[in-house]
Amino acid sequence: VFDKSSSSEAGDKVGCAALSWNPSSDLGQVGEVMAVIGYSGFLKIARRTGKKWELPWSAKAHPGGGKDVSWAPNLCRPYEVIATCGCEKQVAVWKLSLDREENALSIWTRLDAAVEPIWRVSWNATGTALAVAPESGLVSL
Repeated sequence: VFDKSSSSEAGDKVGCAALSWNPSSDLGQVGEVMAVIGYSGFLKIARRTGKKWELPWSAKAHPGGGKDVSWAPNLCRPYEVIATCGCEKQVAVWKLSLDREENALSIWTRLDAAVEPIWRVSWNATGTALAVAPESGLVSL
């Protein structure tokens, strides 16, 4: 998914910062799915069908580079929710429709969550609360 030798958009020459598996993936319908954030700031959704991985969706998430990604557990939504953070002191929350090819990945909201760079994002077990940890280590929900 992130191949330093690749020159295509599918690869990320800078490298992978973090990944998060879809915790509620229906293996029979969409296969294994994960979100990957690169040091270049691109959020990419990788999906495995059979023995092959593909990158059907990607978007520029953080201009200064990505640091973390967290896929929210999905108990009943008709779409997926993914949070990312990067160097620009914001958290981006993304909406993803796995059953669509066009415009499936879109920014839902950007949160100015701190006055310092954010290093980690993590959803609770039900996908209803997001924890954000900035450089100071003071976690907020």
